[in-house]
Amino acid sequence: MDSNGGTGRANAALSAESARNGTGAAGPSRRSNQNPSSPSASPPVTRGVKRKSGDNQVRQRKLDTALARAMYATGVPLTKLANPYWSKFFALLQYAPPTPDELSNALLEQEYKQCQAKTEELTHKADCLGIMAGYFPNVRLDSIINIIVTTPQPAIWTQKNYLGNRGKDEIGNELLTAINKIGSQKFWLLVTNCNEDGYAADKVIEKYSHITQVKCASQCWDLLVGDLICSVPEFTVRFLQARDIVKHFKFCSERLAVFKENQAEIYGESARTLKRPGAISWAQGVRMMISVIENQEALRESVQTAPDIDENIKNHVLEEDFWKEIRCFSEILTRIHAAITYIAGTQARLSDVYHIHVLIIEWVRSNLSKLGLRERARQVDDVLIESMGNLVAPIHLAAYLLDDRYEGRGLDSEGERQARECIGSLRSHPGLEAVEEDKKEDRIAQSIISMPPSAAECGRRRSEHAFIHSKARNRLTDDRAAKLVKIRCTLQADLSKRKSSGRAPMTVQQLEEYFARYPEIAEVAADSEDEEEREVLPPLKRQTRIDEYFPSRAPNSSRASSECVALSSAERSSSGIIKFFRKS
Repeated sequence: MDSNGGTGRANAALSAESARNGTGAAGPSRRSNQNPSSPSASPPVTRGVKRKSGDNQVRQRKLDTALARAMYATGVPLTKLANPYWSKFFALLQYAPPTPDELSNALLEQEYKQCQAKTEELTHKADCLGIMAGYFPNVRLDSIINIIVTTPQPAIWTQKNYLGNRGKDEIGNELLTAINKIGSQKFWLLVTNCNEDGYAADKVIEKYSHITQVKCASQCWDLLVGDLICSVPEFTVRFLQARDIVKHFKFCSERLAVFKENQAEIYGESARTLKRPGAISWAQGVRMMISVIENQEALRESVQTAPDIDENIKNHVLEEDFWKEIRCFSEILTRIHAAITYIAGTQARLSDVYHIHVLIIEWVRSNLSKLGLRERARQVDDVLIESMGNLVAPIHLAAYLLDDRYEGRGLDSEGERQARECIGSLRSHPGLEAVEEDKKEDRIAQSIISMPPSAAECGRRRSEHAFIHSKARNRLTDDRAAKLVKIRCTLQADLSKRKSSGRAPMTVQQLEEYFARYPEIAEVAADSEDEEEREVLPPLKRQTRIDEYFPSRAPNSSRASSECVALSSAERSSSGIIKFFRKS
């Protein structure tokens, strides 16, 4: 930002003011008789100007920095201020804003260095760190790898771009690079998803055996929802019927218009929209079932008045057993959806994973009898036991034992033995070399309890990147897009930290109340937050849409779901389900 540019901008602003008053060095402006608001009037231009000197120069720099920071934090395109109407607005304020070139280079680099320095300072001060990696394609289908470090507040450490699909093979190398630069003795936990990160995690654990790997709890529970739907035929049939009802109205403008009229008449301002099942998340299918239940009366009225209603859809909506069963199914699955929403948030702790998973198991088992599905208990137990083995690791049990909120209540002898062995192995962690022997257990408790239980932050950063580097802004270079995402996330984290300072994790009683009142309590919390601070569930890594898991027509779903029970646990994995239903 050179001095000539700043002074020139100031002169342009003064010239614009003189032109508006009809005076100037060369006499009245030739456009002084034009209406300023008319389209033919040329708004003043405030570009390429000389900077002010002295105190005015300091003020100009502060204004430029504040404006640039506001644009970066809100994701405003960097060329937005070049619009003539923005130029006219700033001329009225007698302020010459920075040019798009300055916003894209000097000011961007200045803010990025401050954010990176802040992240490095946090990691330098922290004694215990967690790490996770996010992998996704950008709008150009290049590979993006985000390395996120938790202090315990999450922060983007690096973001790398790779052409094509090469990034998947580089996750492990990027993780090792970040760990080596920060210091391996500070790291305690590596959180991975259930798919691509397995090989990368092996590379990290092979080199640094003191780092413990855990799977993302929110994704494991999301897959548990899918396993329950696919393993119980009654679940599968009702899920497909609810999905077809939503699609029947959402994909036809005439039927949707009739439905909305009935909604407004029956529910008034408290009307809730029908939710689509989502592309790659089973948890969104639970929200779909809840939305169908919330609109029961409007749907019943609509199938009798809307045009071209499919006979099967009409029968489902008017059938009493459909509503009775879908309510019971949603009650079972809503508990898991509540767990996913909570564990993906910032209040969750590693010790919550075991406690919540036990609650899920108890809730599912106790509600099967309400549906008269005791004969399905064996298949459901197989799914629940498998999910426990996939998710809960000894470090979860150790955190549950050391957390003052739980103190290991309910752990059997085998679970307590695994927890004690894990604590014993953590005593040799390199980060505890300078800690006295009698204080090591307290330090271990402090370290592992603060670790993240899920990789939800990777999903949020993926959403931020898609917001910044969209199809409309595809001219952004990869480096500039990475810097904009880093700045936006850092600035938003600062706001969230100030709003939630001193926020302690939920007590056991608060957790029970949360589950009892979900989803109402979650909707109240979401309404009270800023839109940009709402928690986002991590998108699953597999690219197959949920629609591909099931045939498009519900009448055949009864046969498919009855055969699904015979699948082995391996075949109920994502690849097995896809192959099975494609055959159907």
